[in-house]
Amino acid sequence: MSREHKFRGMDLEGNWHIGNLAILPEDVRHLKKGYYISNEAGLPFAYQVRPETVGQYIGRADDKGKDLFEGQRVKFTNLSLGRFSKDEQWAEGVIAYSEESSVFYISQGKDSGWNLRESSVLVLDDEGEAAKA
Repeated sequence: MSREHKFRGMDLEGNWHIGNLAILPEDVRHLKKGYYISNEAGLPFAYQVRPETVGQYIGRADDKGKDLFEGQRVKFTNLSLGRFSKDEQWAEGVIAYSEESSVFYISQGKDSGWNLRESSVLVLDDEGEAAKA
């Protein structure tokens, strides 16, 4: 079984890019040390991105078909929050990865996490609204 490997990151001007991730530990020719997101062509066509914004694709999309990446803010509901009931409740969290469990989950802080497989998820934009498909 093959997984799709792609990353997203925000460049120094605030634009998001999705593609391959390259980390340069030192300057190489005209490229400065740093994190780069590129298309399949590689580094000559790469965007330098802020390391703290880099997130890996988690292998699934939200309920509207938008790819989910580690570090994204999401709105979610699941069975524990009343999913599929007339009083369905939504909460907000961030997609995170657990090194201990080797699984992506929805984090709501240090001691709170939700299983993605049991959740209905929508990506939030920078203003906290559900992103449009």
